[in-house]
Amino acid sequence: MTGRRGTRGTKSVSSPTKTGVSREFQDGGAQAALSTEGKIDFIFHEIQRLSDIESKIDQLGNAVDNMEARVDVFDTRLNAIDDQIDKIEANSRRNNLRFYGIPESNQESFDKCTELVFEFIENHMGIDKAHERMAIERAHRDGRMRVDGKPRGILAKFMNFRDKQEVLRNARNLAGKKGLGVSEDFTKRVLEKRKTLWADVVKMRSASPDKKIYLRYDKIYVNGKPIQVPSSPYHPTQEK
Repeated sequence: MTGRRGTRGTKSVSSPTKTGVSREFQDGGAQAALSTEGKIDFIFHEIQRLSDIESKIDQLGNAVDNMEARVDVFDTRLNAIDDQIDKIEANSRRNNLRFYGIPESNQESFDKCTELVFEFIENHMGIDKAHERMAIERAHRDGRMRVDGKPRGILAKFMNFRDKQEVLRNARNLAGKKGLGVSEDFTKRVLEKRKTLWADVVKMRSASPDKKIYLRYDKIYVNGKPIQVPSSPYHPTQEK
C-alpha cells in the first residue's frame, strides 16, 4: 500500500525545472518573433519612406527643369527685346556724327557748336561750302567738362542722311591730323562689340597683310565681304 501511494504521488508531481525552461523558451521565441516582425516592418517603412523621398526629389528635379526651360525662354525673349530696342536707338542716331579735336570755349550755344562743326568740315575735311548746302538739326558738346582741359567732342545731328554720309566718306582727309577725328554715333551695345572686334581686326591684318580688312558698324569685312568671327580660314556671310 505504501509503495503504490508513493508511486501515485510520484506521478502526480510535475517537474518545476522543465516547465520553467519550456515557458522561458516559448516566451523567448515569441519575443524573437515579435522582434523580427518589428525589424521587417521598420525596414519596410524605411524603404517606403526613401521611395517617397526619391519621388519628391524627382518631382523637384522636374520642377527645376521646367523653371530652367522657362528662364531660357524668357532670356531669349529679353534678348530679342534688347535687339529691338538697340535697333530703334540706332535708327534714332542714324543721322548723327561725333567730331573730335575741335577747340572748346566757355558757354557754347547750339548755334556756336553748329558753326564749329561746319568750320571743321570745310577746313579739315575738304568739303567746300558745307554750311551753304548742308543742314544740321542740332549740335552740342558731349558729356561734362574734362578735368584734363581737353575739348569734349561735339555730337551733331544732320537733317539729311546723305549729308552725313558725305562727311563720313571724307573722314580719310583727317589722316595724319593729330587729335582730329569723326565717327558714327554708335549705341553702347555696338561700341562694346566693336571694341572686341577691333582686336580681331588687328590680328587678322597682321596675319594677312595682302587683304583689305576693316570694321564697319558691328561687322568685320575682308575684301569687301562681311565675315564670321572667329574665322580661320575666312567664311564670308551675307550681311542682313
